[in-house]
Amino acid sequence: MGNTTAAIGKGFAIASAALTALALFAAFMQQAKIDTINIAHPQVMAGLLVGGMLPFVFSALAMNAVGRAAMSMIQEVRRQFSSIPELKAALEVMRKYNSDMSKASPEDLATFEAASGKAEYSKCVEISTQASIKEMVAPGLLAIIVPVAVGFLGGAEMLGGLLAGVTTSGVLMAIFQANAGGAWDNAKKMFEEGVDINGQKYYKGSDPHKAAVVGDTVGDPFKDTSGPSLNILLKLMSVVALVIAPTLASQSSDKDETSQLQLPAIEQPASLPTATEAEVLPAAALSLPAAEEEAADDRPAVTSSAEALVSTPTQLAAAPLASRQDGSLE
Repeated sequence: MGNTTAAIGKGFAIASAALTALALFAAFMQQAKIDTINIAHPQVMAGLLVGGMLPFVFSALAMNAVGRAAMSMIQEVRRQFSSIPELKAALEVMRKYNSDMSKASPEDLATFEAASGKAEYSKCVEISTQASIKEMVAPGLLAIIVPVAVGFLGGAEMLGGLLAGVTTSGVLMAIFQANAGGAWDNAKKMFEEGVDINGQKYYKGSDPHKAAVVGDTVGDPFKDTSGPSLNILLKLMSVVALVIAPTLASQSSDKDETSQLQLPAIEQPASLPTATEAEVLPAAALSLPAAEEEAADDRPAVTSSAEALVSTPTQLAAAPLASRQDGSLE
């Protein structure tokens, strides 16, 4: 009942993270001065693929961190059982009665109770605390560095594709991990009351129960570590993108202004004749000799008329003189 209730509550948390990421994504587009994001653009598609991959990488880092912290804890517990005499004697008593202390003798019960309070619990708490801080450095840097690198190297649109990919993939992955982890944990706990498999009852300590315990070693990190941490991944990446959005917008505007700068005007050579002109020019060239011949034919006529105009006044002026000469001669 507890795991089912927790899974429902985590579902609400995941939905809240998704809505927050969408709101931050809209704010990012406004601050980066992006109207639309074309997924057919190669850089945007690359951002989508990288964003869809990040929740898987983040979950793997978180689960490996849990495994390393758990192994450190196991080694510390083994050290204490081997180095503290009271704990070592109590362990022998438990092995003697197969952990069923109701069958133990009074002497063995006294030995078992003598180990109470001898364990160094602070060592285990220290291991857990240090691991929770150190092991989450890499996933935290992943959530911060990737948006910054993608934004400044690929541009605002590629960063928008990254946010879309990580939001879509992260929400689905978080829902899957919250429900699958709870199911594995419930499967392990069902063996406390007995599980009927093919008409046979199996209880704690049986082979099916051991298999369920192995499954729960994956289910617990699913529902308690990587699943809830994906909510933080979505919101943190969106916040980082929103912080650097004004810088990306200014860089994009500077690039646009640089590309719009024009070189000084250079006189272009005369354009080559078009096809129509190329067809007209040979015809005009061929008709040029005929025109010259016609002009040559007209030229004498023009000269004769000019001479007539020039000679007429002379004749008019010479006529009285000739008449006088004739009179005088007469």
